[in-house]
Amino acid sequence: MENTPPPNKFVEVNGEFVKRLDEHLILAEERGGKTEKIEQRIERWHVGKEIPLAVIATLVIQTVGIVWLAAVTVTRVGDMRENIVVDKAALVIDQKRQDDDSRRSEDRVILRLDKFDAKLDRLIEKR
Repeated sequence: MENTPPPNKFVEVNGEFVKRLDEHLILAEERGGKTEKIEQRIERWHVGKEIPLAVIATLVIQTVGIVWLAAVTVTRVGDMRENIVVDKAALVIDQKRQDDDSRRSEDRVILRLDKFDAKLDRLIEKR
């Protein structure tokens, strides 16, 4: 019959019971009549002394910068879309105005040509 270890003092790793001590596990194995102690790190996420605060600060600043840049880009794209709509409306108005101006110019040219024809007809009749 197997002895079950007390709860929270031991954990099972790869089928063997391991004693838990703070952040390390101490595993006792029998090898050739000798007991060896092997330390293993507990498998969990943590920030240790290995990661400098400067790296963490840099990552935070870069993340904030990227989010800010994305927000500014979205705003600029929105503004550009609005400008395109306004520019298209202005272009339509300008084209209408140019069409009206060209019609007026054509009408003036036709009126002058009609006057010129009338004067030529009078001159021809006088001869």
